[in-house]
Amino acid sequence: AGFGKLIIDPQDSGAELKKYGCAVGVDCRIPGKAILGPKVNETTLGTVSGTDVLTNAGFETGDPPTGWTKAGTNTTFVQSNAEKYSGTYSGKTATDYVNDAPTIYQVIANYADYKGFTVKFTIWAKTANVGIVAARVEDGIKGTSGTYNTTTGWEQLSITHIVDPSATKLWVGIITNSNADKYLDDATFTALNYSTLAAVAFAELGGNLYMADTNAVYSWDATNSYWVTRFTTTSTISDMISYGDSAATPASRLYVAIGNGKYFYSTNGITFTQAAPALSVAHLFTFENENIWKASNANEVKSCKDPVNATSQWSAAVLVGDQQYNFTEAINHLGRAYFGKSNGLFTLSAAGTVTEVIPMRSTPNTDNFEQSMSSSVDQRLYLPVGQNGLLYYDDGEKDTCAPAKYGPAFGDFLGQIRALASDANWNYAVTSPVGSTYATANYSIVWAMRRDAIEGSTDYRWHPIAEVKIDDVRCAWVSGLLTNPRLWIAGRHTASSNENKPKYIILSRYLSPLDDSNYTYASTGFMVTPYYTANFNIVDKAYHFFTLLSQSLSTGHYTITVEYQ
Repeated sequence: AGFGKLIIDPQDSGAELKKYGCAVGVDCRIPGKAILGPKVNETTLGTVSGTDVLTNAGFETGDPPTGWTKAGTNTTFVQSNAEKYSGTYSGKTATDYVNDAPTIYQVIANYADYKGFTVKFTIWAKTANVGIVAARVEDGIKGTSGTYNTTTGWEQLSITHIVDPSATKLWVGIITNSNADKYLDDATFTALNYSTLAAVAFAELGGNLYMADTNAVYSWDATNSYWVTRFTTTSTISDMISYGDSAATPASRLYVAIGNGKYFYSTNGITFTQAAPALSVAHLFTFENENIWKASNANEVKSCKDPVNATSQWSAAVLVGDQQYNFTEAINHLGRAYFGKSNGLFTLSAAGTVTEVIPMRSTPNTDNFEQSMSSSVDQRLYLPVGQNGLLYYDDGEKDTCAPAKYGPAFGDFLGQIRALASDANWNYAVTSPVGSTYATANYSIVWAMRRDAIEGSTDYRWHPIAEVKIDDVRCAWVSGLLTNPRLWIAGRHTASSNENKPKYIILSRYLSPLDDSNYTYASTGFMVTPYYTANFNIVDKAYHFFTLLSQSLSTGHYTITVEYQ
């Protein structure tokens, strides 16, 4: 299965062709075999399990309960078994505070990880009166209180709070306006930042993986398997790059572009500093040998060797293309800087001469050249264009190579190419959803692609290998920081903001996934292999048996249905 080599009667309908050229949840890159597609792993932002964050969330330990602090000298706080929502004990408190003051709270030690996050705190409470206790979160800059209790029985109080990017602390607890007794139990603290995530770029620095969205930079905590907030801004992040310049110590920095604002940089991925020079405005970054290049929203690019102290070191502006068209991409390919615009792709010579290598004047599009890729497989430059097009560029040679070229009848597989990445063996592309006949509705399709020789013909072969629940993919990245490379995919899921979770696929270290014992396969879901043609004569026949060979299927966890025509 896959696009690039179809030997089917051209009079067959698109639906008939699709049966032989498409698979769902099945990987058919290996000649003569159909294997399960790769497992798609979801990630989380921050520590999202309340019991992992809060100490003694059920008030079961200590008297007074450990991990919790009382406010005020006249506040009492003890462990009690007189009332409890679950378990054996609850926390019992009373106070003479009657002006919406905090009484019992817990400090979140790693508050910096939640800067810019939306967090939710819940706690079960029981009191003798209504309207006297509420949940509250404070971050040192501002605080937010929930609704006061509406019953005298056990009631879960909750509050949602956006942690200020300049937060100096973070605590969760209750406030009260009465000195009546209150029982507390089963608290939770959860980060809820998916609804605002809109990833724009990945980068690596110092053996760590970073992801930027429009307002924050996160680092991947491989030990605890979640993203940690490292930097937030109220401005809009437009790009992020890791660049090793000769003036940096250590030899690389992260650079974060802020559209029309001054960029930020970091040597450790934790502390970010805004560049001071007046010329430090960048929309996109790329590099060329020892120079870093920045593109503005106009039609000019500049370069320098030391972007941090470049008060006067930026080169004179080099004008690229027409001013009415903005830059859409900046990328390094084989040691040269390329700049994409809505109406063309341009490159610069060592002397700064601008050359238009791919004109798109007749078909300008704001998506042209976004998320272009310099391939590690074949050293070609791959360039998304238009609604579902893809071009390759190879030292002056260029042509189209999109799935639409090889499977024009497969409409629901021909979405726009939203992201590209590559490892040593395969190029990977992610296309947006189009239909729901074969591709699951609102899921983007992950493809493996390379040029292969089949029956003496060398051409591009496209294999749909997985689906990801992100319908607006913005970026992809192959990271080699662990034993097996990982394909990272991020963006927005417009159908449900709670699904804005970055995903990754563990890739094979070898051309064939079957040769890699660390490769992980999808273990759940709906998988459909392509049809197989044996080129029998078209005559009616009755089969008495059918033999299907399989490998490594677990007992009791599979159902195989055979369809034929």
